[in-house]
Amino acid sequence: MTLEPQLVIRSYETIKRLVRAGLGIALVPRVVCQDEQPGTGGAVATIPIDPPIQRETAWIQQRNRTRSAACDEFFEFLTTGLPSQPGCP
Repeated sequence: MTLEPQLVIRSYETIKRLVRAGLGIALVPRVVCQDEQPGTGGAVATIPIDPPIQRETAWIQQRNRTRSAACDEFFEFLTTGLPSQPGCP
């Protein structure tokens, strides 16, 4: 099976408007739909994906610049201190 997107939109609000209008479905970060959760009056249903989709991230910084102590500490936390929890947004 090959998926061919029919439309690529970079604005999450526009994507949600199109879904609300019945013009398709979308795969977006969960945080984008926080205002659509049950009890908030939202018209878009969020459906959990199991197993959750994982996304690779990268640390970026200016080239040839030394990180501050706070940045070093944050980097250390990101690389060793984050819990591995399936389904965590």
